[in-house]
Amino acid sequence: MGKKLAGGIFGQLSQVYIKVINQIYQCKRNYIKFLRNVDSGGGSYDGENGFKNGKWIEISEGSCENELITHSGEYRNGKKIGRWETFYKEYYVNGFTFQAGGSYSEEGDGLKIGKWIELDENFSRFSQVIYKGEYQFGRKIGKWEIKSQMDQMQRIKHQKFRGGGQYDEEGQGLKIGKWIELSHDFSQDLQVFYKGEYHIGKKIGRWEIENERKQIGGGCYDEGSSGFKVGRWIELCEESKSDSLITIIGEYEKGKKIGRWDIWYQNYAKNKLIGGGLYDERGLNIKIGKWIELSDRFTQDQKVIYSGEYKNNMRSGRWDIWYQKDNEFQRIAGGQYQGDSIKIGKWIELSKGFRSNNQPSEQITYHGEYNNGKKVGIWVAMNLNCKKLKELNYNN
Repeated sequence: MGKKLAGGIFGQLSQVYIKVINQIYQCKRNYIKFLRNVDSGGGSYDGENGFKNGKWIEISEGSCENELITHSGEYRNGKKIGRWETFYKEYYVNGFTFQAGGSYSEEGDGLKIGKWIELDENFSRFSQVIYKGEYQFGRKIGKWEIKSQMDQMQRIKHQKFRGGGQYDEEGQGLKIGKWIELSHDFSQDLQVFYKGEYHIGKKIGRWEIENERKQIGGGCYDEGSSGFKVGRWIELCEESKSDSLITIIGEYEKGKKIGRWDIWYQNYAKNKLIGGGLYDERGLNIKIGKWIELSDRFTQDQKVIYSGEYKNNMRSGRWDIWYQKDNEFQRIAGGQYQGDSIKIGKWIELSKGFRSNNQPSEQITYHGEYNNGKKVGIWVAMNLNCKKLKELNYNN
């Protein structure tokens, strides 16, 4: 009885194991097939002038190892003509997730005409943004809609309207009236909208910054033709995520930052002053005096800041690097700058993968020396337990 039961269990496990192996094998086959499709684009050139002619399938620069964007249509003497289609596909999805496109003039001038659906230049699985509207002689006119869909399994017709506005009817391609725009880095992790008004292609008056329908910032543009930011602004930093917003607050004068600017970090509804410093009062956008700045990769898991002094917009003297541990920032690294932001002397730097919540043994620092902005000699990699991991030789 025991042997039969055991055999039954092992038999079931074997079947499950075989099923998993088959699924892995199928995924691998699909991926290989997908990669082959990436290489299936192309077309013909004119032998005399080197112009593209006839039918072409082109691979977009936005494609990557598991996402494919293609453009297919016809060339005449190096200019696109007629109907062109844009397709987006993920290698593990059957069929194309999105289909877009429109027409070029038959005159061979390469100008877009009529109704178009276009993918955003940063279109990807996690940032599926499209634009829908009309062209006249290569310029946008009339109403244009901006749509976004974070679920890659749905088609365009299921998307909800998110934004857009009006272009002038004279064919100058200038935005007019009220607009709702998506941020340049709009994605699943940061869904930010800008709402305000255009006048002959320039932003005017009050503009609001919203995150999922909640106002998180904004400010005013002047009412003239300059399009300058003026007065007090709350701006969103590029490093922000939906669960960790980073805003900077201060004042503009004719489009230039002046006076005190503060950096705030909001996480789980708690907003905390975390950095900032001074700009000169002459409206030259020059940082001066003591500053606390966030690292370019500042996130919930990588809370790293820099503190030091600016002279005429250049880092000067001692700068320290801090990371958050147990809700407090601790100094961990740093070094010296010359007056023109050039590193000199002994420095301790953090690895790119340094995380505040890692184990000390996984938090790597590099110890070495700079000469006129270049690493020289032996640099030592160490963890926070002071264990030496390796040496890097920068001797020429």
